[in-house]
Amino acid sequence: MDYNLQDLVEISVLRGMLDKLHDALPLTYILVDRDGNRLCETAPQDVCARFHRAAEGSGRRCAVYNGEMTQRFIASPDILTVTCPFGFTDSSVPVMAGGQRVGTLIVTNMLLQPADELQYRQYAREYGYDAEGYLAAVSRVPVVPRDELNRSLKIIGLFTGMLGEMGAKRIGELEALEALRRANAYNRNLIEANADAMAVVGPDGVVTDVNAAAEQLTGKPREQLIGQPVGDNIDNPALARAALARAFRDGRLDDLEMTMRGPGGAEIPVLLNLRTFCDRGGKPRGILLSARDLTQRKKAEERISRAEQYRLLAENSTDVIMRLTPEGVCTYISPACHKVLGYLPEEMIGADLTSQFHPDDRKYYLAARAAGPRTFVFQVRWRLKDGSYLWTEASGQVFFDGEGAPTEVQVSLRDVSDRVRARQELAAAKEYAEELIDTANAIVLVLDADGRIQEFNRAAEELTGWTKAELLGRNWFE
Repeated sequence: MDYNLQDLVEISVLRGMLDKLHDALPLTYILVDRDGNRLCETAPQDVCARFHRAAEGSGRRCAVYNGEMTQRFIASPDILTVTCPFGFTDSSVPVMAGGQRVGTLIVTNMLLQPADELQYRQYAREYGYDAEGYLAAVSRVPVVPRDELNRSLKIIGLFTGMLGEMGAKRIGELEALEALRRANAYNRNLIEANADAMAVVGPDGVVTDVNAAAEQLTGKPREQLIGQPVGDNIDNPALARAALARAFRDGRLDDLEMTMRGPGGAEIPVLLNLRTFCDRGGKPRGILLSARDLTQRKKAEERISRAEQYRLLAENSTDVIMRLTPEGVCTYISPACHKVLGYLPEEMIGADLTSQFHPDDRKYYLAARAAGPRTFVFQVRWRLKDGSYLWTEASGQVFFDGEGAPTEVQVSLRDVSDRVRARQELAAAKEYAEELIDTANAIVLVLDADGRIQEFNRAAEELTGWTKAELLGRNWFE
């Protein structure tokens, strides 16, 4: 992004700094932005305002020179010195910040040697100036010999370097904020793209954000849902609070069936999944809750038998449907296994399918088989026929006999590699944004809708004397 100097440093600060430069090196200065617009100036000489620009003939010469001079100055990457039609010398020094030109400091109205009185009397006659008044104004123009001018321009270069460093710091802060904005927008888009109802719940159990699917499921607008205890929309608030506590303790809670209150008080069966998210220090900041509407699934279960339902799913689903013994031996697998996993169904029948899991993921199947809940969902990396691994989501049910021993496991396997990749990219974007915030040289706060502090960078700790642990969750305006 292209910046102007006034975007990075306040005009009042620039004016104060320019005044200090003039006190140290008393010359006439004009500070312009990258487009040549004047920002501030010091101690202008009256010879040009009272005489050169005021008279019609010389004024035209000045206008042409000033326009050409400004364009040359703002285009030159180096220090440039030129002479005006009346013998005065002007120099320019670029102001660079973050690798780009953001402004130019012009040093104007100087003479490299004492004025030639005869020449300036000639100008007075030619353009009709008051000769004595004109010569008096010319005498006030500083005489700066070439060697002295070169030394002065080096000092002025140090001044523009300071301006550039200030601008570069501000560019870093602005880019960090923009990166954070993009990361937040990316996160928001991911939430909104989810077909399930999604809610962000704070440590106090209060909803801080929801997606459009949550509005549709509950029949309430986003503004009404935010700020409510999450249990207000569930038929068993005590169970909802217990689920939140368990998720905060364990980091997650999977496949909890509950009933929510929808539009008009309608009871809607949902499947809840809860995931805890933490700050960089590992402290829980909230829970991401997803609620999948089970209404249609429940109706389907009522309309058809389990066998017919299973057959329809197995033969027509793009997911891989399988039936396993409790030990993981395949007794049935749907035709979709060839497209998804690379195996023909007959290659899988009788095989121990848990051997196809990534070694680190086999424990999820064993846990689902051994204990409740009897329905499960977990992600597992599946070894394909070519030896590579595919991220899949295994959802299903464990069936038990009358004595409580597992008899069969039915599983639906879905390719979720795109979802996993998106989650990894989101985590990387979030970590990058947090790193940019933490390394910014100005106070950066992230507040939720109620003004509570959700993020607090290192510079803020140093400038305020408060630690992040002391301020997170507190209201900034109190």
